[in-house]
Amino acid sequence: MRVLVVEDERKVAKALRDGLEAERYDVSVAASGEEGFFLVNHQTFDLVLLDLMLPRRNGIEVLTTLRKRGLQTPVLILTAKDAVEDRVHGLDSGADDYLVKPFAILWHRLCGIGSWGAPWGRCPRMADYVRGLPAPQGGAAAC
Repeated sequence: MRVLVVEDERKVAKALRDGLEAERYDVSVAASGEEGFFLVNHQTFDLVLLDLMLPRRNGIEVLTTLRKRGLQTPVLILTAKDAVEDRVHGLDSGADDYLVKPFAILWHRLCGIGSWGAPWGRCPRMADYVRGLPAPQGGAAAC
């Protein structure tokens, strides 16, 4: 399974890449919205993990443009934006799911999103890969 991670925070992107690759996913990482938009338009992915607060093109702009162009690939938003309005806007813009950082529950969401499920019928523990990452601003508790 090919996964595109669009994340500008290096530590978060590395944790996602390491965790996904440990579970034998094929992972590409884009550090800006513009780079992510380019990659998803020139390569085929089974899933896009998309941050919202990105340089050069924010996640909502990327998502809405991709959906307008007919992209059906599942998009899971991973962000520090935790307001209800942000969640509703992300889902209304075409996201298949919306998770607020920290995201120890990510692997379990991956198991359920779409019809493809987790490889080998099991859900890995995301918490094993994200320990030590800083908590997002705004007082969200670590998982």
